[in-house]
Amino acid sequence: MAEYFEISFIANKSEQFKLKAKQCLQINFNLSEGNNISSQFGGKEVIVTFIDSSDLFYEELCISLSEFSFNKHSFNLDLEVLSQFVEKIFLCCKDIKLALCSFEINGYLLAPVNKMDDINSELIAKFPISFIRQSKEGDLILNLNLNAQNIFS
Repeated sequence: MAEYFEISFIANKSEQFKLKAKQCLQINFNLSEGNNISSQFGGKEVIVTFIDSSDLFYEELCISLSEFSFNKHSFNLDLEVLSQFVEKIFLCCKDIKLALCSFEINGYLLAPVNKMDDINSELIAKFPISFIRQSKEGDLILNLNLNAQNIFS
């Protein structure tokens, strides 16, 4: 069974978010909801899921990358591939506030969260990689906490 690197894109609740996100993924990456094979990630499986729950007061787009890995020797290059992907999504989905990344623990860490205010610096620090929007233009802050989870293969 493959291990998945998860990216949870978090946005304020909006009727248009899902439509805009689907268009962004289709136009920029040829990805649709469900299982995909992506040339962006070396022909590996990419799963696109929208977390729909009436209990949540935010939107979540989860992108799971099969067998995506970080190597200590090529970490900067691996991170650059991930960062470019995330930045493109932030640029075309202006409602996204942050992206939280880990190997298969996003659901566990986000389970107790039902509103945007619950996502604070303490929670963000539990993710090894996160991106936070600083402006509507898409300026991002990259946070690394490599002690949160061993992400190296």
